[in-house]
Amino acid sequence: MQFIAVICISILSAQTLCSKVTEQAAGLDKLKDIREGNENLLIFFHGENQDISDFQKLREYLRKQKMEIKMSAVQDQQRSGLFLLRGQSLVEYEGVKTHEYIADWVLRKQGAVSINKKSTLKRLIEKERSVLVGFFKTPDSPQAKAFDDFAVSTEDIHCYAVNNHELIKEYRQVDGTVLLMKSFDEKEMVFMDEINQENLSAFIQKENVPLVVDFSQQNARLAMGSGPRVHFLLVSSSEDSEHFNRIHMMKLIAKNYREEILFVHVDLNIENHSLLSLLSVSGDDVPAMYLVNLETGDRYLARGEISVTSMNTFIKGYKAKKLKKSLRTAKSPEKEGEKEEAVKTLVNLNFGEYIGGDGYLFIMLYTPWSEACKLASQVWKELAQEFKSHQNTTMAKMDVVGNEMLDLSVVDYPTIAWAHPNTKHIHFYEGSLDIKSLRSFIKSGGSEIIADLEEESDDAVTADAVGEDDDDDDLGEHIGAGTTFEKQKHLIEKQLNERKGKEIGVEQTDVEQESSITKDEL
Repeated sequence: MQFIAVICISILSAQTLCSKVTEQAAGLDKLKDIREGNENLLIFFHGENQDISDFQKLREYLRKQKMEIKMSAVQDQQRSGLFLLRGQSLVEYEGVKTHEYIADWVLRKQGAVSINKKSTLKRLIEKERSVLVGFFKTPDSPQAKAFDDFAVSTEDIHCYAVNNHELIKEYRQVDGTVLLMKSFDEKEMVFMDEINQENLSAFIQKENVPLVVDFSQQNARLAMGSGPRVHFLLVSSSEDSEHFNRIHMMKLIAKNYREEILFVHVDLNIENHSLLSLLSVSGDDVPAMYLVNLETGDRYLARGEISVTSMNTFIKGYKAKKLKKSLRTAKSPEKEGEKEEAVKTLVNLNFGEYIGGDGYLFIMLYTPWSEACKLASQVWKELAQEFKSHQNTTMAKMDVVGNEMLDLSVVDYPTIAWAHPNTKHIHFYEGSLDIKSLRSFIKSGGSEIIADLEEESDDAVTADAVGEDDDDDDLGEHIGAGTTFEKQKHLIEKQLNERKGKEIGVEQTDVEQESSITKDEL
């Protein structure tokens, strides 16, 4: 599901906190007066007469967050910006300049923060929902150092170290234990492998994901970073009276499939508008279930009752490869207005009404932004007016962006496709796109190039069994080779220029009417 993947990567890129490590052992001597021993120090390097009021506000914010770290503003002609001094390394902050993001970065880059009170750890779990805790009697042990190195490198979770012997006993843990402590699902998960970055990362990626993830900008990293590449999406409103019951049932199913499928709830709110639009979800469509394969981009849709049985049946159908893929479609045009149009507008939803009838069907497949398509559309409109009175000929257009088609392999746009009467097999025109050639082709019902196509009969496309709805509404499963338009572009332009009063352009109204949720519906 590429759209799903596109929406989440754009969110992560805005939130990623970058850092740059520079070894600066030499030249740090002047910080000895303000640094005790080898403690961590947050430094704001600034120029002469530079305003440091923002740094003072940051200091106050961190104090209110009860973050115990020493801070200092230092005038320096060589450096500028915010740095964390950890050991003999300066780590520069290059992320989003807000107090919240800076505080999160400072906490992570300090390594495993020492905890001495059980109440403190309890408060942190409630605040952060999950933390990784290492119990080490000796903070300088190899295991403790390996844990601390992981704490500095990870951006997925905050890490804490318990070195107090009494507190270790109170938690009934042995030296070297690492626990994932959560406020959701199973409250404690024990790490069983050797303590190193690779093993700890894999452990967090697997165990720190809730049975059901609430999709949002804040947890996009969690959703995209999880192991399973197949996502089960339940789209529904959290204000629905059945919401909590649905989530409970979803968790029951998730326990059986969590190794292979990530379960996500997508709330029907304005913050998720982009994803809802890409899923083509409107207010009347929910609740709905989707299965999305992030590797292939395939997605499957099921509407109706949400229950343990229906969710399990949906997943089993996917695993058995018995489901039909869900295709993106634009809204069907108004039937009354469409009757008078010479060029009919086809979408996935109404395609079955036109294919397989007792007349010839000719379709221009186009993309709305293509200049070549805009030029060809004028020729197509003119031809459609000529053949409007022919009862056995239907001229149509179809936006391939607003209407998703399986295994689309058309390389060039526009491409002319057609079907014979009483058949759902689609063929593709490979001749010239000038008006004279197209007119002859349409008049002959495609007979002028039938001989060539019959030699390549395997390229014919059936319009059966593709799409999410009834078979009569299904589009062809395969789209064959396209035509090359650029070679004929100058000829079309010449013919259009010879026709006075003609304007070049593709109507955009039908293209943009894709099924998506609106603010009013929300």
